[in-house]
Amino acid sequence: MQRIGEATVRVFKTLAGVEKDEPAASWVFALYSFLFLVAMMLVIGWLGG
Repeated sequence: MQRIGEATVRVFKTLAGVEKDEPAASWVFALYSFLFLVAMMLVIGWLGG
């Protein structure tokens, strides 16, 4: 659990532009893809429901 928390902190610091010591391009891509999919499902549910 601690490693997951540390990785999450690094990702959010990278997104905020605070820390650049570790490349997190795949994490950033996965995070934004997940958020985009959730947003699309909410929009489709709102339009259809």
